[in-house]
Amino acid sequence: MLCAYCRNTRHASLRPAVPEITATINSTGLTAQEKDVLARREKDKGNGAFRSGDYEEAVVYYSRSLSLAPSVAALNNRAQAHIRLQHWSTALSDCDAVLQLEPGNVKALLRRATAHKHLGHQQHSHADLRAVLLIEPHNATALKLLMEETESDGHQETRRTGRKILIQEVDEDDECLRNERERETDAQDEGREEKREVSGEESGIMGNALKMPGCANTETDAPTNDCSSRRDVTRVDAHNEAPPTGHTHQRSEGHRGASGETLTERHTHNHSEHTTAEFELLKHDGNALVRSGCYQEAVDRYTGCLQLKPHECAVYTNRALCYIKLQRFTDCDSALQLQPTNKKAFYRRALANKGLKDYAACRSDLQQVLCLDASVTEAEQLLMEVTQLMTDSRGSSGTRRTVTITEVDDDDDDEDDEDEGSDAVVSSVSVRSCDVFEFGQVLGSAVSGGDLLTCAELLRSVAPERLPRLISTQLDGHTLGFIIRALNTHLLHTHPELVFLHLQQLHTAHRLTMVLMMLSGEDHTQLSQIFQKLHAVQTEAFSQSDVSNLANKYL
Repeated sequence: MLCAYCRNTRHASLRPAVPEITATINSTGLTAQEKDVLARREKDKGNGAFRSGDYEEAVVYYSRSLSLAPSVAALNNRAQAHIRLQHWSTALSDCDAVLQLEPGNVKALLRRATAHKHLGHQQHSHADLRAVLLIEPHNATALKLLMEETESDGHQETRRTGRKILIQEVDEDDECLRNERERETDAQDEGREEKREVSGEESGIMGNALKMPGCANTETDAPTNDCSSRRDVTRVDAHNEAPPTGHTHQRSEGHRGASGETLTERHTHNHSEHTTAEFELLKHDGNALVRSGCYQEAVDRYTGCLQLKPHECAVYTNRALCYIKLQRFTDCDSALQLQPTNKKAFYRRALANKGLKDYAACRSDLQQVLCLDASVTEAEQLLMEVTQLMTDSRGSSGTRRTVTITEVDDDDDDEDDEDEGSDAVVSSVSVRSCDVFEFGQVLGSAVSGGDLLTCAELLRSVAPERLPRLISTQLDGHTLGFIIRALNTHLLHTHPELVFLHLQQLHTAHRLTMVLMMLSGEDHTQLSQIFQKLHAVQTEAFSQSDVSNLANKYL
């Protein structure tokens, strides 16, 4: 008679071993349809394993799916599983494969950026994140990753140079402008000496640029001959901004000589330190001149800084602030090319656009600031002000700006609006010959202003087959919802065939399937109403079956 242990051992030995899951499936003899069905089933198994946290098993199932039918979804999912397993190189390969099949795939770009980051390829990571922001300017994940990498680069630069400069991103220009404003509003206390300590935390992201009257309009600044007498009114703490003196420079040279460096190395160090010292002196000079209201002289100092170190983003933003005071608006673009997530550059460009009365561009920049940091109260206040200005400009007949869309095939393109004043400004745009940029400007202005009529006129003047290419660069949920409302309220009752063709062509636009998921409930209601009305239309241009098929793609 067998003991219990022997019986259990015997039964265990009789059980068949669980077969190991292979990463490929033999598809010999399967039809294409059978392969697709089986590939989807294996992908679903991978999704289940991923959700349960078994990433290795998920990789196997995704690989089995790909061995049957390569797909973007399975490659993207396998890349994410590799990232969870910290298999950076294999994740990178999967992302590359996705981008070969579908260039511009946002998920693949984001995941490849993550892989590049952990492999130490910072430039490649930045390039992928910027590519995402070109496709989706408000992508929160890309903005967050880019900000983290930018901050990380800044910390590494500080450790590498061994310098303890607390305000490498110079915020003292904002603080000094606050001091200037205080001197202007409290003239009776002008003789009192003001001392301010500048630090990134105290001066704030935007400073008090918003409080300065005429920051983006023509103003009379302090005369230049008074600069020398006002330069020392506000002093910067030496711990925060202390350029090396000649004595310090000589002492450090002596120390290097004693350490036994070669002549070439000593010359290189001397040149580098001399450049850094000159840069800091010019920057310090520029900041002092801004405090004194001598903006043109400050521009000259900052320009000298950029000749020594052309990639210092902070200097571009400082010089941009001077240009805003001088009514010259160019440096913010340069700063944003170097740092696409620089809040100060967006804010100052918004001020510049406000001065140019380009309220739509101003509003866009302010929204970008709040997307990066929702706590910036100055941007929020200015956004409310600009929104009100846009409303007022649309509501006033004397200053109202209309956009007349020239339709080539119509004979009534010179028809006047009886409600317009005689001195109204009319900007005629021939949309049939416009490029993507011009189309985007008109559409963006209509969306930001809530002008459904202009949007409808724009869509009426564009050939349906051109719409996917024209709209691809700025297609998002808000814009698509606005277009749907314009089609439903302003075009459907007069041009149902055109509405059908627009919807038919729009469905081929890049990323539309993903954007449809971002529509609000109201937008879906508007879509349903469009298809219900199209069903009731009697026309030879399309049948009810055509409408049903198109509706299934959208709803």
